[in-house]
Amino acid sequence: MKEKLEGTLGYMLAKSHRKFYCQLRKELSYYNLTPPQFGVLVLLWDQDGLSQVEVGNALDVDRTTLTGIINRLEKSNLVERKADPEDRRSKLIYLTQLGREYEKQVISVAQKINQVFSAKFSPQELEQLLTLLQRITE
Repeated sequence: MKEKLEGTLGYMLAKSHRKFYCQLRKELSYYNLTPPQFGVLVLLWDQDGLSQVEVGNALDVDRTTLTGIINRLEKSNLVERKADPEDRRSKLIYLTQLGREYEKQVISVAQKINQVFSAKFSPQELEQLLTLLQRITE
């Protein structure tokens, strides 16, 4: 039965995701971060002051889940919510000073994990893999 599973795209994608996710979770735990929290921070390091809707859309995360992620980041003093001056019903998410300071350390952790997994492929294989995975996500 396992042989049949290992021959399926869904199973292999899920298994690959679990391996990467578990390694990332382990390394991020030293910073009291989870991979979803890291994803929010990465977006904000690139463009601070996004709305919760923009963050949710970018990460493909539902509103309820995202609220929990942002609540935990806020409790850790890494982000803060501010009212959108153009729409009082909307909240914008901003990095705190501590959130900005995390960037170099935490990005380097993720880069190292990416390098470990990427090293299993030649540069051409990696480019092809990323292209093929992009097709799935479109």
